[in-house]
Amino acid sequence: MYTLLQLCTLLMKGRVPTKRDIQRTLFGILQSTAFLSFTGFGYSFFLCTLRRVMGHFNLLTVSFFPAFLSSVFAILIERPSRRTLLCLYVSNVATETVWNMALSRGLVRNVPYGDVAIFGASMAVLLTYYKGGHHSSVPDAMFKILRFVVGPYEEKDFGARVTHEANTFYRQQVVCNDGSRTLRAPEGGAPRPMYGTKKHKNAVWHLVVQMLRIYKKLIYRVKCFGRHQACPHPFSCFYYVLGGTGKMFSVGLGIQITLKLVLNMKKIASSPKAFQQIFLKKNILNLGLFLGLYSGLFRGSLCVLRRIFGRDDPAFAFPASMLASVAFKKYPDTTVALYITYNIGTQKGLVPRVPGFPEFLYCLSTGILFHAALLEPTNLRPSYWKFLHSISGGRSENFKWNADSSEMSGKLLRIGFIGGGKMAQAMAKGFISADLASLKAFKDLGAESVTENIPVVQKSQIVIVSVKPHIVPIALGDLKDANIDDDKLYLSVAMGVTIKQLEQILPKGSRVIRVMPNTPALVQSGASVFVKGNAATEGDTTITKKLLQSIGTCEEVSEGMMDAVTALSGSGPAYVYLFIEALADGGVKMGLPRDLAYRLAAQTVLGGGKMVRDTKTHPGVLKDDVTSPGGSTATGIHFLEERAFRGTVMGAIEAATKRCKEVAASSH
Repeated sequence: MYTLLQLCTLLMKGRVPTKRDIQRTLFGILQSTAFLSFTGFGYSFFLCTLRRVMGHFNLLTVSFFPAFLSSVFAILIERPSRRTLLCLYVSNVATETVWNMALSRGLVRNVPYGDVAIFGASMAVLLTYYKGGHHSSVPDAMFKILRFVVGPYEEKDFGARVTHEANTFYRQQVVCNDGSRTLRAPEGGAPRPMYGTKKHKNAVWHLVVQMLRIYKKLIYRVKCFGRHQACPHPFSCFYYVLGGTGKMFSVGLGIQITLKLVLNMKKIASSPKAFQQIFLKKNILNLGLFLGLYSGLFRGSLCVLRRIFGRDDPAFAFPASMLASVAFKKYPDTTVALYITYNIGTQKGLVPRVPGFPEFLYCLSTGILFHAALLEPTNLRPSYWKFLHSISGGRSENFKWNADSSEMSGKLLRIGFIGGGKMAQAMAKGFISADLASLKAFKDLGAESVTENIPVVQKSQIVIVSVKPHIVPIALGDLKDANIDDDKLYLSVAMGVTIKQLEQILPKGSRVIRVMPNTPALVQSGASVFVKGNAATEGDTTITKKLLQSIGTCEEVSEGMMDAVTALSGSGPAYVYLFIEALADGGVKMGLPRDLAYRLAAQTVLGGGKMVRDTKTHPGVLKDDVTSPGGSTATGIHFLEERAFRGTVMGAIEAATKRCKEVAASSH
């Protein structure tokens, strides 16, 4: 990872690297690798040391303090020039994490487009300094990147330093000359034919040449569109905007493809099919769209302002940057803007320099992030969680909780429901009763109810699909073409809809788990099973278990068992309710008050179930323990057996299983 970053830094210098440049790059790679390695080593070392010294874990020593202490030593290894940028990146992610933690607890609420406003304000101040030439007092390499993104022509006095190209550019035009089409040449030159006279035998080559000439002609025409005299760029305003948009989109797309290729090289080599899953996702365009739109909107806004006011002014950069910041929604990350703004503030004396403060803030932020990664991973930025997961070799998800110490509650989860059937309501109310989620499932629970599925998916970390089987393709069909992040976990409780069907309906690479709960989840006494999809991770399994265990018990099974499970535990509560009703009706027939009969029947079934579950004794043995020779119980059992009670119940399970298979077949 650091090799790639250092090589990118070397290439951005825009010149052939010297021997000293190569040496510095190699040393930088080793230095940064040592920094990251010590972070991992130090975390494990201090975690074990604190455990040995104190004899136990607590809320701070389980992750925060080990990460803080390891960061204190690790940051001192890193090059001082990189510490501030590291600090601002990590503190930016930590601030977002703390906000998510407060949001999940209902302490704050999101301001629509608040992140865009922060980015816009930071970049507006930054670009105003840049356009006014004030950045010359801040020798920061990041301004070279800024110049590359928005263009050098917006830098103060740039036009004066590069001659009068804007005034001497010859605007080529198409004219007629003896019936053939030519391009008018500069004064004193001969006309150049627009199309070659030599005929190529290769038709494909000829077609390519003609297309290139047409493209060149179009570019010439675009360059010759109108340009205001106050604009510092040499060609037309339209070409200026179009060129910036296309260039930065290409750069962003190239960076994304390169990073995806490098970071997933092992995965692609082991499974060529993974290539499509990685590179054919819409989010691979996000960085390119952000850079392209930002550059284009910024340049276009400045050209419009120059035309309106008839002059150029550094202050124009402020509104232009604010408008261009709408592109931020495509790739939200305020780190760069905050970093450069901080540097300007310290150079101008607006922000005090506190010795060691960046290092302290880095350590504090790292401690918060490691704390969240272990205790509240759903509040952590998915990309950072994946980073920690990868550098820890997957160990970050293997921390074992016991029942008393669990703090990873669904209060921290944003759970969305597609569908509002009885099962969905039972699960939602069960999560809420278990203190796993705030009221965000249904309108009658005090939450927002929407009529479209895409907003539900976009706002949720876990999406529970609870609709009728034949509705599933309709409910989920729009998600394939929507701009949905790939960090969603889909839990389907739709009867008969297989993992394969769900993966075909959802976007490629979606993480899917098929679940069959039952309605006692409402009182945290549900019996649930689940089947893991092809793209689901061990982390997804862990979260699914925690969710289902919060509303009862759960088991992982093979998909071939799901129809029988649905018939037994999914439909089973209805059989039990019928049995309770029959028991109570029998008591009423024999003279018991109805309310007493219901209470006794319900508690009897509940107690009997707990005896089987907790004692792990065969139900037949427990039955015999209650049955005395010649007693009333033996007489009652004889009556049931005589009327095929056992066979009737078994037949009900068989009939329900067959019906599940029929539904599954009809939904294909």
